[in-house]
Amino acid sequence: MALSFLAAAGLRSQVQTPDAARLKTTAPSADIFSGTVVKFTERSLTVIRKVAGQQAVTRQFSCDAGTTVEGKLRNEARVTVRYKATESGGFLAVHVIVR
Repeated sequence: MALSFLAAAGLRSQVQTPDAARLKTTAPSADIFSGTVVKFTERSLTVIRKVAGQQAVTRQFSCDAGTTVEGKLRNEARVTVRYKATESGGFLAVHVIVR
């Protein structure tokens, strides 16, 4: 009897309500990019990601007063950048973690 109760509870937790599905699609999304710093200034950050067997990808992020940095930012530092796309087609760094 207890087993049937647990099975019913498990099935109920897997069913999503329309409200839950709508909340997931309206949540703000932020993307993440990891790599090595090749250039940085007070207003921008350029990071390159190299993966064996693939072309290197370089991304430039703008920084503003809301950008937070964990650690000491320097050239050749490994970083993870949480960013969001801007309306102008660029990228704004929201949070930078220096590893």
